Amino acid sequence: MIVSLVFSIVSDRLNGYGGVSFSTMTLCSILWMYSIMQFGIDLVLMDSNPVYFSSSIFPIYKFNSLTNKVEEHYGPTLSWISGFALAAVWTFLTAGSVNPEWFGVVLSIGIKLFILLSCVYFT
Repeated sequence: MIVSLVFSIVSDRLNGYGGVSFSTMTLCSILWMYSIMQFGIDLVLMDSNPVYFSSSIFPIYKFNSLTNKVEEHYGPTLSWISGFALAAVWTFLTAGSVNPEWFGVVLSIGIKLFILLSCVYFT
């Protein structure tokens, strides 16, 4: 993230909208990769450390077999949703910065559909 921010500041090609887009997509990628890796770890360790979901998105709990306690487990879900929220904010910037304007609107609708599908999947 820091490298992308410095690169977008130093490079003349990535000033303004291009730099913000580069930094935003880097941060979104980091958030999504973290959450996908954590979901994968949770799936592999499901037998020894099960994850308990509520009927809504939160609360999420995970059993810790080392301490024999149930702990809050919000990290992967929060990073997944935060990545989509950041992408949604980026689409608003895209709608105002890119011609034709409908391109940003279409991206916004797509991101919102992914948010909706994620919420339906997690509940």
